[in-house]
Amino acid sequence: MQTFKWNEDLKVGIKKFDIGHKHLFKLLQSAYDNLAGNSSVEDLGCALKAFVDYATDHFNAEERWMKVNNYPKFAGHLNLHGGFMTRMVEIQFDFIEGRNTLSAGTLNFLKYWLTSHIHTADSDYGRFAANIHLQSGPNIQFKERCGSVCTQQLSYARSFDPDICFPQIR
Repeated sequence: MQTFKWNEDLKVGIKKFDIGHKHLFKLLQSAYDNLAGNSSVEDLGCALKAFVDYATDHFNAEERWMKVNNYPKFAGHLNLHGGFMTRMVEIQFDFIEGRNTLSAGTLNFLKYWLTSHIHTADSDYGRFAANIHLQSGPNIQFKERCGSVCTQQLSYARSFDPDICFPQIR
């Protein structure tokens, strides 16, 4: 049986994104379990849609974080995400139109791409965050969606939610 599992080697050091990466692997495993269990086409389609939807949200959160924190390789990372999502939309569209089935080969491609991407591009923004102490800096000011400002001490193990707060080092 094929397994799609996140492991500690894939840790980038930003808790929210590590949790997101783990979830992407769980979604791949779910899709494979549906495939191996001879699930219905509808179940396979739902598993594929869940992966695409979550990947989209995850990539958007990463990109917002990179932009707000002036990550120097933002444009290149954005292109990597865009290329992957273009391929995902093609896979999903072909599946919906009945031109292609979801196969173990497709899931292995997704696993390979995701693993490679995390090891290289995502690990780089993790090192960037560690180098400028975005996770463990002295006082980090957060501006929440509502516009209020709070100051909070962050530890390395606890990360912020980039969907709610955008850090600015004072």
